[in-house]
Amino acid sequence: MYILNLLKVSLVLLTVLVLRIGTAQEKPDPITLYPADNQFDGWVLKDSVRTYVPNDLYLQVGEVAGLYTEFGIRKSLEGIYANEKAERIILEVFEMNDPKGAWGIFTMNSSAKGQNISLGDTATKYDYYLHFVKANYYFHCTTSNKSPESFQVLTAMASSMAEQITGHAKKPYIMLAFQFDNMDVTRERYFKGQIGLNEVFDFGHGSIASFDEGAGCRFEDKMFFVLAYSDERKRREWFASARGKFKMSQNQRFTDYKMMEDGFTAKDKNGSLFAFKPYGKFILITGGYTWNEGGEIFKKMEANLDHAAH
Repeated sequence: MYILNLLKVSLVLLTVLVLRIGTAQEKPDPITLYPADNQFDGWVLKDSVRTYVPNDLYLQVGEVAGLYTEFGIRKSLEGIYANEKAERIILEVFEMNDPKGAWGIFTMNSSAKGQNISLGDTATKYDYYLHFVKANYYFHCTTSNKSPESFQVLTAMASSMAEQITGHAKKPYIMLAFQFDNMDVTRERYFKGQIGLNEVFDFGHGSIASFDEGAGCRFEDKMFFVLAYSDERKRREWFASARGKFKMSQNQRFTDYKMMEDGFTAKDKNGSLFAFKPYGKFILITGGYTWNEGGEIFKKMEANLDHAAH
C-alpha cells in the first residue's frame, strides 16, 4: 500500500512538471524570438535587443505609453538590424497580459489604407511597416527602405518570429457586434479603458466610464460603439450616471438631450445625433442616425452580441 501511494504521488508530481514545462514552452522569452546575426543574409543586430518595462515604456513609444499600459503590458523589446548598405529594420515586440490586449494595440495602430496579409493571427502592411498579432504578442516591424527586397526580408524576419509562438488570438467578441448587411465598416477599434475610448471618440470627461472593455467603428460618416460591463447591475448604475450628466448639461460636448423610451439622444458640437441604449450588460451607441433609424442598427448589434456569446 505504501509503495502504491508513493507511485500515485510520483505520478501527480510528474504530471504537474510536464504541464509546467508545456506552459513554459507556450510562452517563450520574447528575446529568444529575434533572428540571429546573418540568419537573413547580411543583416546583423546593432548592439543588443533593448527591453522596456511598463515604467519606462515611454522611452520606446512616447506619449501613447499610457494606452499600452491600459491594455495590460508585461514588457516590450526593440531590436534594430542593419546591412552593409546602412539600411535598417526595426523589430518591436510587445508582450501583453492577454490576447485581447495585443489585439487592441493592433487595432489602435491600424491604418484604413493597410493591406491584409497572412501572418500570425491578424496582420496588415502599409507603406514602410507591417504589424501583426500572435497569441498575446503584438509585433510592429518597420524598414528604412521601401524597396521590395527590404520588405521581403522584413516579412521573412517577422514570419520567423511568429512561427516560434504557439497559441492563437481571436477577435474580441464584442467587435462581432459590427457585422451589418451591406455595410463594410472601417476603423474598427478595441479598447479597455478611458484612454482608449478617448483615442476613438471623446464623449466628455467621465460621461462614459467604468466599462471593462469596448469597441467602436465607422461606416462613412456614421459611428458605432459597444461598451461592456462586468454585469447588468453595474451597467445600470453607469448608464444612469451617463444619462444624468447628459441631461444636466454636465457634458460640455453634447447638447439637446432627449429622453427616449429605452435610452436617450444628444447632439455633439457638430450637430450629429448620438443615440444611447442599454442592452443587458452593454451600452450601445450610434452616431449619425435618428432614434428611429438607429432602431434597426441596435437590433442587429443585439443579435450579433447574443450570437457571439454562444
